[in-house]
Amino acid sequence: MAELGGETGVAIQDERQLEAAEFILRLGNALLQAGYAINQIGELLLALSHSLELPQPQVYVTPTVIEVTIGPLTRQHRALLVTTPGDINLGQLTQLDTIARAVAAGTLSPHDGIARLEALSDAPPLGNALLVGVSYALTAAAFARTLGGGIREILVAALVGGVTGVLAVFAQLFSRVQRIFPPLAAFIASLLVSAWAARVTPVAGDLVTLAGLFVLLPGFTLTVALEELASRDLVSGTVRMTSAFITLFGLILGVALGRQFAERLFGPARLVVPTTLPAWTYLLAALLAGLAYTLWLQVERRDIVWVVLACVIGATAARGCAGARTAARSVRGGIGGWAGEQSLRVALGPTSGGDAGAGADRTGAGEHRATELRGALYRADDCRHPDGFSDVSDRDRAGLRHLRRQSAAALAPSAAHALRRGQPHRADGVAARQ
Repeated sequence: MAELGGETGVAIQDERQLEAAEFILRLGNALLQAGYAINQIGELLLALSHSLELPQPQVYVTPTVIEVTIGPLTRQHRALLVTTPGDINLGQLTQLDTIARAVAAGTLSPHDGIARLEALSDAPPLGNALLVGVSYALTAAAFARTLGGGIREILVAALVGGVTGVLAVFAQLFSRVQRIFPPLAAFIASLLVSAWAARVTPVAGDLVTLAGLFVLLPGFTLTVALEELASRDLVSGTVRMTSAFITLFGLILGVALGRQFAERLFGPARLVVPTTLPAWTYLLAALLAGLAYTLWLQVERRDIVWVVLACVIGATAARGCAGARTAARSVRGGIGGWAGEQSLRVALGPTSGGDAGAGADRTGAGEHRATELRGALYRADDCRHPDGFSDVSDRDRAGLRHLRRQSAAALAPSAAHALRRGQPHRADGVAARQ
């Protein structure tokens, strides 16, 4: 496990320092396997070494090696442990923090702390693994709703997430499956969604696939990698960044292969636009996602309420920001439409002077052409989905209105110039008649 001793042949002062060094080494290994950031592990172990009164301690942590050095530069003693990082486990991190605080405060000896760490590092029972598998299904169903899916998309996403959770249980039991777990899960999820859309019932395939694989996206790994790079821990940050991109590439490759394989076996998938659900289902999905996170991250019971509350607050804030952006676009579109109307009206207004009669004639013709131009631009309100499945949603209709108003503002000067010269002008494929 570790190498503990001095190259100069000078022994560590007493048994207590030996146990303290071993405890620090084992604690660092447990924190690394529970998903703790490497730069924070080094700071924590160094502070704990000073609390245990180790002489001139130094700590070096990488994703694969933890090293603790004790003593002056000419008489150093070294403890080394080769390890591998693990996935995030909030429940285990909470217990490790409790053990570290107790040892630092002196209420728990390093020897007893090592015993607690060994008991905590035992393999979890199968029941916990099954709960983690169930959390995949709940998370997929929740995010299918937050991504705009309907009832069919939510049910199929839950099925895909459940299959991914079962595969995750096998990956925890067999190390060879763990190595290829992300691309294998992406392949199976894409195959199931494409087969369902081709043979059972049409669904929004991309939405369901993304929701079913949401828990496998390396967002947390990428966040920790950026934090480590920002703290100048270049080795650990580069390793985590590379791992995140490899995981993402494996997911993309698995989805592409699964879709192509399903098309050859079951034919092309039938895709539809998801049905719109009531707004209160978004909040229900946030609650469900919070509960799923407590199972997935293995949160302590006393922290369940806070995790669920954080999910609800985050989802509500995201929904509020989206609504604010939509309102801002509507206001901007209204201002642009009003400005376009004013520009068009001024450009086509009556001329003054001796040529008032000719100006009036041109004005009448110009008003007729401007009416046709506005009609062509305003027909966006009556459009339907190109596949004829259902009417365009309210959000898409608002976007079309905004595009229409911007088009009116942009085309007004060129339309006025063409009309004054007596030339036909085209807008949205419709020619303005003379």
